[in-house]
Amino acid sequence: MAHTLQTMLDERLVALVGRGRERAALLDLVERDTPIVAFVQGIAGVGKTTLLRAAAADARARGAAVVTLDGRTFEPTERGFLTALGDALDGHDGRVVLCIDAHERLRLLDAWLRQELVPGLPENVRVVIGQTLSVDNKLRLYRTFMYATTEVKDGLPAAQRQQLNDAIIGQFPSQDERVNRELALMLGYAGQPAAISKILAAIPKTSTNQELQLHYLYALRMIKTGWTTADKTELAEVLGRAAKWRGGAQFINFVGQFFDALSDLYASDAEKTLLYEKAPDFSPLTPDELVQIQARQAAAAAGRGGRGGGGGGGGRGAGPAAPLAARTAGRVLSRQEMFEETVYQPQQVLDVDAGRKTFEANCASCHKFGSVGNDNGVAALNLSASPLRSSKAALLEAVFFPNRKLAADHETTVLDLSDGKTISGLVVKDAGGTLTLLTPAGTTTDVPKAQVKGQKKAKESIMPDTLADTIDRNSMRNLAAFLVAAAPQ
Repeated sequence: MAHTLQTMLDERLVALVGRGRERAALLDLVERDTPIVAFVQGIAGVGKTTLLRAAAADARARGAAVVTLDGRTFEPTERGFLTALGDALDGHDGRVVLCIDAHERLRLLDAWLRQELVPGLPENVRVVIGQTLSVDNKLRLYRTFMYATTEVKDGLPAAQRQQLNDAIIGQFPSQDERVNRELALMLGYAGQPAAISKILAAIPKTSTNQELQLHYLYALRMIKTGWTTADKTELAEVLGRAAKWRGGAQFINFVGQFFDALSDLYASDAEKTLLYEKAPDFSPLTPDELVQIQARQAAAAAGRGGRGGGGGGGGRGAGPAAPLAARTAGRVLSRQEMFEETVYQPQQVLDVDAGRKTFEANCASCHKFGSVGNDNGVAALNLSASPLRSSKAALLEAVFFPNRKLAADHETTVLDLSDGKTISGLVVKDAGGTLTLLTPAGTTTDVPKAQVKGQKKAKESIMPDTLADTIDRNSMRNLAAFLVAAAPQ
């Protein structure tokens, strides 16, 4: 009997190596009454279609009829499916295997397939469905794999890392950023040079999506060999951009750790020159810079009365300052960064008495704490029982961002007067024909109601949002220490 192309293909598929267990399980569709439906799932490119074709060849070799549908080739509707199927299941006395590939394209038909089509098939038909994992299932698979590798002593051997790289490198980058994050981590773990240029190419060339760029740097730091000069140049450019970014209190140290992990790639003098040209903030400190930093640290220590703990440019410990942290000390750009540094930067000694002086100088005209200050008869301005006292972070947030969590009874009242003037403040008294306002300057003023043409609320506090700019961060910490301590009597 002459061979057809189908029989030649089947012979090759029967010889497929490495899928014996899966093929044996799928043969149960031909040789047993159960299962009725089997699923073949996996990431794109892992070999699902090849396995389905091999299973079809196995089924034909055992006398079963095979009907194959590819979800990519017809409209994903009930009519489209039935048209593609036609009468292919009719006229068979023995076992028939219906193979549906690319089922992910038919997700809108899931309910119909499960509830109507499959239950209505002839009893001699069995179904095998191949589908690419959904994004959520991919994420579960990738994370499970990474967690599992942490339990392997010394990690995966070199040959298996190469297999991992070969299995997933074609999937990166995908259309989903969450998947890309996981793939980059696995490629970094596999440690193969082929992944370097792919990950670098996926990094934005500007400062957009900084979190993703740092994630890719985290993955790249695991690949120790195979870096070309072009790769190192591109990496240095990313590090140079990252040195300019801003985050929380320890963000600069965080970026510095990436540099420390990757700087060994630049071994020769020429490579070091390249690195420092592209990322100058990481270059060694010059003698002049060291003198300036030491002077700044001495001034900060003097301002603390020699107690230390305020944090200069040197990061943790008593060693020399890391260049990036030292150069960026005092270059705080955002109030959020100032807030986080004030809250989370360690300080060895907090001075409650100094905090009281800060309160008296900056807060006491509008707030009362224990016997100190003046709440102007407004209970909400008395901090003695304020819920903010349960947290230094909450207290300091209210100072740095007075409008962020503004209570309705702290909103500013704006009065338009008959003489054309406008006055704003917090109404602390409404008696007879007079309104008494507490102004942003911390003073009260009486306004005859007869002079008020219009009155409205503004969703902002009378506390100046620049107050945090006028109080140094050590004084801020001491202020918080004073307010969480026992109220003075």
